[in-house]
This record gives sequence, C-alpha cells and structure tokens, in this order.
Amino acid sequence: MTTRRFYMLPMAFGLLMALVAQIDARTCRIVFPERPDAFPDQIHLFDGSNSHAIRVPSRNLSPVLELPDGKITISLTENPVAGAAEIPQTAPHLVIPEKITDLYLLVTPKEGAGNLSVNLLTVDASDAQLKPGETLWLNLTDTNVQANLGDSRVLIDAKRHITSQKPVDKSGYYEAHFFILKGEDEEPQAFARQSWWHDVDSRHFGLIMDNGGKLPMIMIFRDFRAPEAPESE
Repeated sequence: MTTRRFYMLPMAFGLLMALVAQIDARTCRIVFPERPDAFPDQIHLFDGSNSHAIRVPSRNLSPVLELPDGKITISLTENPVAGAAEIPQTAPHLVIPEKITDLYLLVTPKEGAGNLSVNLLTVDASDAQLKPGETLWLNLTDTNVQANLGDSRVLIDAKRHITSQKPVDKSGYYEAHFFILKGEDEEPQAFARQSWWHDVDSRHFGLIMDNGGKLPMIMIFRDFRAPEAPESE
C-alpha cells in the first residue's frame, strides 16, 4: 500500500499543476467590428515577450491568444518584432492591468496616417464579469438602449457596459428587440429586431456602435471555448 501511494502522489500533483496552469492562463480574443480598407490581412501583437501573428477577421473574434500574467503593455505591429526596441513609435499600444485575467481587445478605426491607425480598448471578460450563457454588452454610443432579450430585459446605458443573463434556459433561437430610450415622457423608439441563436455553453459579447447614421448598429459575438482535456501521464 505504501508503494502505491508513493506513485499516485506525483501523478495527482502533476494533474493539479496542470489545472492551476489552465486556470491562471490569461487569454485574449481580438474583436474587429469593421476592418478598414487599408488594414492588412495579418497583424502582430507583441505582449512584451512574444509576437503573435493574427489573421484579421471582419466582424468576428480572433483565435484565442495566451498572454503573460501581471501588468503588461501590448502593441500592434505590421511585422513581427523581437523586443520592445523594435516597435515603431506610431504603433498602437495599450496597458493591461494585472487584475484582468481574460479580455476582449476591441480594435476600431480612427483617422490618421498609417495602415494601423486604430483605437484599442480593453474589455474585461474575466470570470467575475462573464460566465457561459451570459452576454457582456458594451454601448459605445451616446444613446441609452433597452434590449428585450428572450425572457429578459436589460438597460444598456450610453458609454457603459453591463452583463445580461441567459435569454432562454436552453440553447436555441430567441427574439432580440432593441429600443432607443429618450426622455421620460417619450415612448421608446424601436430600431432593431433580430432572431439570434443562444448557446448556453458559450460566452457572448454584444456591441452597440455608431455607424454614421441616425440609428445605432448592433453586433453580437459568440465565444465558445472547448474544455481542455487533462494531460495524460
């Protein structure tokens, strides 16, 4: 019995360390609501240690990236770099606080010279902020919005974010209705109606943005993460 326990303990410890590594890994997915015409098809994200090549999807999420822990500065470059000294001074960059362990990096175009003339915004998607089945809404407009999402209703204030609960109990389609909220004495103005698929095993990220017109634009992204199988000994 003593010998058997001796061999099982390292195996259990190894499995525990693998699980801790999975829990502690900081992850990032880049969100490109609309890719500018001059934007390259591939960019590189430098995280202070490594340069990650990223295909630029339009209106979609990038693949999952693993980033170092702690407070770090990330930069976007057109070409891979080996160190901070090689980063162009005009490269867009952003500081990620230590407390954010999972994030969406929102990339939006801005006026300026160069192919990488973009704004960067960190959206905290850590476990405390967003769980499977929930939707993290970010309203980038100056308009207060009411969203009727299946069985739930959520108020998404201008320039704010909020997490909504599951619109339906099981995976399936649901109706999403959006209204502009004006003065207290005015009726809400309906401006969008969608039928969306909800996956209870995925996290969701919703964006409300200006699109140059009078009415906001709505986007939603489904973020499914396949569970990692434990490493075999």
